[in-house]
Parts: sequence; structure tokens; C-alpha cells
Amino acid sequence: MKKYGKLSLVAAVAAMGLTAANAADDMGLNVQAGVKSQFFDRKAEGSSSDSIAGVSGYLKVTTKEYKGLTAGAEVQFNTIISDADTTAFNGDMNGEGAILSEGYLQYTTGNTGIKVGRQHIATPILSNSGSRLVKDSFEGVTVVNKDIKNTTLVAGYVSKASTRTDGAGDIGPFEDISTDGGYTLMMKTQVSPALALTAQYVTVQDDAGDKDVLYAQADYKVNETVKVAGQVLSSDNNGVNGTLVGVKADAKMGAINLTAAYTSTGDENVVRGFGHGAVPAFAKLSVGSGIPAYAADTNGYMVKASTNVSGVKVGAGFASYDHTVTNLTETETEISASYKLTANASLAVSHTMFGQDSTKDHETRVTLAYKF
Repeated sequence: MKKYGKLSLVAAVAAMGLTAANAADDMGLNVQAGVKSQFFDRKAEGSSSDSIAGVSGYLKVTTKEYKGLTAGAEVQFNTIISDADTTAFNGDMNGEGAILSEGYLQYTTGNTGIKVGRQHIATPILSNSGSRLVKDSFEGVTVVNKDIKNTTLVAGYVSKASTRTDGAGDIGPFEDISTDGGYTLMMKTQVSPALALTAQYVTVQDDAGDKDVLYAQADYKVNETVKVAGQVLSSDNNGVNGTLVGVKADAKMGAINLTAAYTSTGDENVVRGFGHGAVPAFAKLSVGSGIPAYAADTNGYMVKASTNVSGVKVGAGFASYDHTVTNLTETETEISASYKLTANASLAVSHTMFGQDSTKDHETRVTLAYKF
């Protein structure tokens, strides 16, 4: 009965959200709303399999612009509908409740926009993630300028961040990211139709020790079917300096998309960035996110392919992380499929198998999403 009670609550909240969306739309506001259901099955090495299922939703409202000023707010809710013990997912999925994940004022003048308050940020080394039931967020100030042709400049300060869960069964609240917060500068420019450059710097100031991360990436379009890219990630973690370099090639062969990547680190661990979505290393797949690639003295390799079969996008990938100091190799083999059920609904499924030196054995994910 507990599960069905929660499902009824989800349906009621979704209905209220849709009603609110329609009412707000009638008042001339911009409204976005959606619901998402996820099922995860995960097995760690040497343990039994654990699973979790939940339903989340969001309602976002933004005002019309008035003399350059707009306001926005987003509420997310999440409920777990599994009957089984879900504490194994306390770190990323098992978080119930509701949160005001966005609440901001934005002012635009010319080619410059200033946003103040709670907001989602997506940059290479400062980014939230929407891969779970709840999308985490930041609180701070961002400034975006496009005065220079084909160039975007970003400056920002973040003081707090929310997390997917609080580790104890609830959605994670907004908390200080450090003693004095974090600052970032980023530039992205289209040098030519074939060449794009991205550079970003993030520093997080803390009494326990500062963390500084510098990232650079170059993307070059060889022709209509081949693209190549290079990256450098450098970090200073309170005096411990780490470096990662990587290369990637994308190619299209008929109906098949192919990607191959290689990364290598120096003799110290590398800080990958800040936020769950900050995973810039090229050698990564969707479930593992390439986290082993940032360990000291590690060579990462990744190959993947995808194609479309009767409207279903199917893919397969393999990644390997060779840790030369420990003489261990972590591997991932991933298969996936996604399908757009309607104009507003989508279904995605993935299954990842991990090698013997990994802490996981396998992980299966199913995501059903609908946007109103």
C-alpha cells in the first residue's frame, strides 16, 4: 500500500503541476514542466544486487522580459516507489522531498546577461548533472557576454550547491561549497568554421586548502564526416599538481557514428572540476562517466559506436583505464538504446558491465521521461 500511496501522490503533484502550468501560461508566463521515472539495478563486486525505482518532476516558470529584467523559479520533487531497501543508493538516487532548485533574477543589456540566485550551470569544469531523478544546482552569480564576434565570455561566482541526495533519504539542500566560494572564467570562440577553442579556469577558496582547475579544449572539423579534438586539464589541489591530456576522434560511416578517445595523467591525481556534471575527460562512457581516468598514472581508452534502427538509437561502447602504479585495469562495456515514444515522451535503457578490478559488477538504468 505504501508504494501505491506514493504513486497516487506523484499523480496528484503532476496534475497540480500541469494545472499550474496551464494557469501560468494563461497569464503570459513561460512555463516548462515534466516528469521522469527511473529504475536502477546495481551490483558491487562481492555483494548482492540492489535496485531502486523513483519518480521525479519539475515545474519551471519564467517571466516575460521587462526593461531587460526577467525572473525564474524551478521546483523539483522526488519520491521513491521501491519496496526494497534502497539505502545502497543514498549517495545519488535515494532522496525524497521537494526543493526550489532555481530562483533567480536576470538582467540583459546589449550582449550581456547577468543572472543572480539559484541556477543550473553547464560548463566543462563547473557543472550540474541531470542524469538522476533530481538535477543538482548552484547558487551564485553568472555573467555572460557576447560582444566579441563568435565568442562567448563567462564569469561567475558560486557560494552554495545542492546535491541529488543528503545521504540519508532526502533531497540534498543548498550548502556552502567552501569557506569563500568558487570563481570561474571561461571563453569559448569559433576561430573559423572548422576550429573552436574553449578555455576555463575555476578556483574554490577554502580555509582547509584551495583547489584550482584549468581546462583547455580545441575542436577541429576535418570534413563533413570526421572531427578531432584535444584537451588539457590541470589542477592544483592544495599544492598537489595533477595533469590530464586527451585526444578524441569522431567519424560518421554511413549510418554509423564512431568515437575513439585516449587520455593520460601524470603522477598525481587530477581534480576533474566541481559539480556532478564536471567530467571533461574524453575517455568516458555514460554510466562510469570516466571517473577512473583522473587517477594518477592512468591511461584511459574508449571506443563507442551508435546507429539508428527503425527509430531506435542503439549504441555500444568499451572503456579501459590502466593504472600503471597499482598495475590494475578497470574496464566498462556498455550497451544502450533510446526511443522517442511521442513528441514529448522518451525511453532510454542502458546496461554496463565492469571488469574485475572495478568496484562494481554491473549497472542497469531505465529512464522514462515526459515533458508537458
